Amino acid sequence: MKRRSSPKISIVTPSYNQGSYIETTIRSVLLQDYPHLEYIIMDGGSGDETLDVLQEYDQEISYWESTEDRGQTHAINKGFRRATGEVVGWLNSDDFLLPHALKRVARHFVSEPKTDLVSGGGVFFTSETEHYPVRPCARGLTPTLPMMLAAPGNIIQQHSTFWRRRVLDVVGDLNESYDYAMDFEFFLRCCNTGLRFSTNQHCLAAFRQHAGQKSREETGGQYQQEMRRATQPYLGQSLTTSSLSLQLHRWLFRLFSHRDQHPRLGLYFSCDIDLRRWIEQIQDTGRLNNDKHHVRET
Repeated sequence: MKRRSSPKISIVTPSYNQGSYIETTIRSVLLQDYPHLEYIIMDGGSGDETLDVLQEYDQEISYWESTEDRGQTHAINKGFRRATGEVVGWLNSDDFLLPHALKRVARHFVSEPKTDLVSGGGVFFTSETEHYPVRPCARGLTPTLPMMLAAPGNIIQQHSTFWRRRVLDVVGDLNESYDYAMDFEFFLRCCNTGLRFSTNQHCLAAFRQHAGQKSREETGGQYQQEMRRATQPYLGQSLTTSSLSLQLHRWLFRLFSHRDQHPRLGLYFSCDIDLRRWIEQIQDTGRLNNDKHHVRET
């Protein structure tokens, strides 16, 4: 059987009281013009304008619900259980995809059939004039278990990472005991089971920085605490996670970080996206052509 050039991609968006941003998120997905898209939104019973937005885009969204849940991680898991795509990922309701992201992800998976997860570059976005690109997997390193354990932060951009549906069959659901670092804990398990990561050098999504975000500075300590909890089961369990191995990986991470700080080396990571123009497209809230932007499949 001939391999399809555009695998079905399922995007799950967990949502709760992000009415100020969720329309941007929704339109960034629907305006991908991707032919085999399944878009699922799991709202936790928002009390703001979110419900009005969801009803407005009802015909373009594959499935949405607005019911009380046990939090963000539970909402994502519920969405993944409904997902039928060959490739899946999640996009929080205050983040947004960048143009051509899904087509680039699809091409990557088709060209590398043994790859399990693809992680691209991202943009940390405050406003159209305040944003900066982030290299895929932090300093361009391919994520491994010792690198994840040694790096001072999560080296994988969750909003720019997608994986084959079979990954969930291997590692299971997100761990619902985590409220902040569920992505880090999930990617640790992926590395530990030997799943294959690959990096895409394009910027695929934007992480919005704002006062009301869950991972703002006031909660950063809780995120770090959960990251430390997630690493404990792996530390010292083998030679690859021994103290010496982690020291070597910390040195490697610092070397790559030092390299990026020298512009004469020509290694600065740049984004090839006209961000201002893309935001103008997203905010132009004309009706979408449902047949063009959304394909329901059974």
